[in-house]
Amino acid sequence: MVWKLLFALGILAVVLGCLYRSVFLPGGFVFKLYVVQKRRRYLRKMAAISEKNPFPEGVTEIRHTRYTEFHPTEATGKLPIIVDIHGGGLVVGHREFNRIQDGELAKLGAHVYSIDYPLVPECTVFEQLAQVSTVVDGIWEKLKESGEAERGVFLLGDSAGGLLAFYTAALQANASLAKQFDLDATKAPILGVGYSCGMFYSTGPDMIGRILKRHVWGGDCESRVGEYSNPEKVLSETTMPPMLLVTSEGDSLRRYTDRLMAYLKKNGPKVEFYDYPGKELRHAFTVFMPKCEASGDVREKFFAFLNKIR
Repeated sequence: MVWKLLFALGILAVVLGCLYRSVFLPGGFVFKLYVVQKRRRYLRKMAAISEKNPFPEGVTEIRHTRYTEFHPTEATGKLPIIVDIHGGGLVVGHREFNRIQDGELAKLGAHVYSIDYPLVPECTVFEQLAQVSTVVDGIWEKLKESGEAERGVFLLGDSAGGLLAFYTAALQANASLAKQFDLDATKAPILGVGYSCGMFYSTGPDMIGRILKRHVWGGDCESRVGEYSNPEKVLSETTMPPMLLVTSEGDSLRRYTDRLMAYLKKNGPKVEFYDYPGKELRHAFTVFMPKCEASGDVREKFFAFLNKIR
């Protein structure tokens, strides 16, 4: 009887081990299946955004392999330069999600560049950050050649795009962090960063941290990253560019923005923070509801923010 029980427990341990590897470790088939299904759902969402929200008039759109440009048709003189990094949990998403938002930003009077990056689990966050820097560098060089470059660029990121924007800015501001991550920082001066419903924490004890930690940061995350996967550790050692943070009552990840703001109030530099009421304003509402009043207000506040800096 005892041997049967031990045999059953052994089988159970093997099954649980296989399940753990398939969900939590890089290459797990369950996680890959989850990603495939999630990407299909996001494609449907992307189509719905375009159907419900017409592209703004008076904006020129130019598509490239890795990014899309948005320019106000009749603008004159030098305008602020915004690089927008889309969200999607680092595993899904495409710059097309942000097309309407970026068109509306350009209409206010800015050159907007919406960029793509490879997705987990085909890569880790290190390859994503490297791609972001490479694309931003290419945009910056093009702007310098055309004479349109200002003092620098402004980054904008929603959800997981906020995490990439945060570390892109931190890598430039902190040479030790760039060395720790073994990455080259972008050469484009980053003047400020706007975060909409940012996914700042990716290794915590919640579901996102449990599932994404090793998929996002890689199997050797402890040795390569140390404590720097926690943005508070980065902030404690880095002088970041000015920040604007946005969340909402319906934001499923508002706890991340609230936690980061609590840290910043005690330890960090002053930041602009806006918390919009209304449960209908769901996560990343500025992207999924680009024509709503709150999204328009966020864009106006971001423009006021960057015009104070530039």
